Amino acid sequence: MPPNAKDTRLTIRLTPEERLALEAKAGDRALSAFVRDLALAEAANKRANTRVPAASSRELAQVLALLGQSGALQGLDRLGAAATNGIVALDEVERGQIDTARAEIGEIRALLMQALRVKSR
Repeated sequence: MPPNAKDTRLTIRLTPEERLALEAKAGDRALSAFVRDLALAEAANKRANTRVPAASSRELAQVLALLGQSGALQGLDRLGAAATNGIVALDEVERGQIDTARAEIGEIRALLMQALRVKSR
């Protein structure tokens, strides 16, 4: 193609499942760049079509795994239950802080799962 020729567009149809599979394989790359590279089996002129993520999917998955392994949410649940049953003496402010921490950890977990396209159990 001559150096000053315009790029052309190619449109393909995908099922939602096919698109999700390609997006997962593309990772942090723009989907169009990923598919072009696959089709042409080259670097596709090193175009700057990559998204700049704050963290890779692998790193986000590691954070989610560590959050689950830490047991922080379960520990706060047990502490809240112990306070409710009178086993641990907490005032209303402390119970509110526990509830806030539980909600925040739950939100962090949900956001990580959403970013990784993982369904909640």
